[in-house]
Amino acid sequence: MRIREMKYRGFSCWPPEWAGKDRWLGETGVLRNVRAIGGTKLIRIDVEYEGKISSGIIPVGRNAFGALYLTLNNNIGKSLLAIGDLEIK
Repeated sequence: MRIREMKYRGFSCWPPEWAGKDRWLGETGVLRNVRAIGGTKLIRIDVEYEGKISSGIIPVGRNAFGALYLTLNNNIGKSLLAIGDLEIK
């Protein structure tokens, strides 16, 4: 399944939920950092767009958490648009 097609509790996981004024970002920007939020099923990512860093949250089920985290971590420096097309198994 492509990252863009992933769902958690019936809702799309991708693109990430962006914080504050950055809600319009969608799949814009380049992935700069990935972190697991301890005690949750959330992954936090930081992206760069036009010289600014923005943060987003990705909710994901327990079964896909590890695979998604590793895939994102292995693709730091790539565009979110390209990352959305990657396969998670």
